[in-house]
Amino acid sequence: MTAPSSRPVEVINGWFVLRAVLKALVLFALFNGIYVIIQPVKNGLLPTVYNGLVPGRMRFEQEYAANINQMFNDHVIRYATSDTYNVLFLGSSEVWGNNTQADLAIPNVLDSFSLSTSSGKPVRVYNVAFPFPDAFKDLVILQYLYDQKIPIDLVVVPTNQLSFSWHSIHPIVVSNISYAQYVVDLYDLDGSQLLPPLTTYKGWFWADRVALGHWLINQFLSPRWLIVKRDREFAPPLPLNKIYDLTSLPIDTRPGIIPVFAKFHQKTGVSVLMMVMPAPFQKNVFQEWLLEQTSQVQLPFLDCSHTFLAPGAYVDKIHILPEMQAPMARILARQLVDPTAARLAPDLPLRLTVPLQQDEEICIYHQAANA
Repeated sequence: MTAPSSRPVEVINGWFVLRAVLKALVLFALFNGIYVIIQPVKNGLLPTVYNGLVPGRMRFEQEYAANINQMFNDHVIRYATSDTYNVLFLGSSEVWGNNTQADLAIPNVLDSFSLSTSSGKPVRVYNVAFPFPDAFKDLVILQYLYDQKIPIDLVVVPTNQLSFSWHSIHPIVVSNISYAQYVVDLYDLDGSQLLPPLTTYKGWFWADRVALGHWLINQFLSPRWLIVKRDREFAPPLPLNKIYDLTSLPIDTRPGIIPVFAKFHQKTGVSVLMMVMPAPFQKNVFQEWLLEQTSQVQLPFLDCSHTFLAPGAYVDKIHILPEMQAPMARILARQLVDPTAARLAPDLPLRLTVPLQQDEEICIYHQAANA
């Protein structure tokens, strides 16, 4: 009986190891070469389960996406249509929904009221705010939406005393430097004040590992969004116990973005409503300053600075308590259905299809001089 033939055993010698290393280097170089050509992080080409397997987000997930293409690929506004009257809320964390869940933030509560235009067109309200006050960041987001041909009918620009103070560059601007530069050039702005120093983008897989890690976490969080519509958990905040006075603005406050919102309206025909958010200030020089700046460029202005006068409505000098989000949404709904809103935009006032609880607090319209 003959013994079974055995396969020769390959001896692991220096040449074998060298071949393996060379193959790995070739594959690594090939992968990075393709990656540099495609640049999926920079170009926002990473796939997403949102707006597909999972419903789109009601607001941006602030920690896991800063590329503007990726942010909007995850957001429900990506599929907004002209069949509805689309209202956008820009702004920072006080509108985004600090200390509260996405569906309980002011714009999303407002969306739940089933507003309509006088012609019966349904109203959709979109929360495209992003934490950290920065009016230039708001302009970048607004211009991007318009360039993407996403239908917009009314833009509300909520602001606070830090919105026009550029002591640091917003992460969205840093992560989308090429597009931010385009916006600066489009409106002839001073880029030295608004943009970070130009750096060479590496584009390698290893250089993008942090962004790729954030993208992966965001995809893994999708089941939680699908099942309970929760994007994060918050500890209950404590209310303030006194009202303050705001007697001076940050030294680097600049009004240059305000005329640009007026230019955007003139170029696009999209209605723009500037707004000052509620704040725990008896005297508020920011409200006075913004009223003066908006009147100079003939932008309508909604003054909500003194809507809530009790300190217990606030967490700090910018944010209201989570339980005040719904009352604020009701107040805004009543403002948009008030007959005086007809002077703000062609399709206003809106109509309520369901009655709302009445609140004593109001905001005050300041009309543009040419309206």
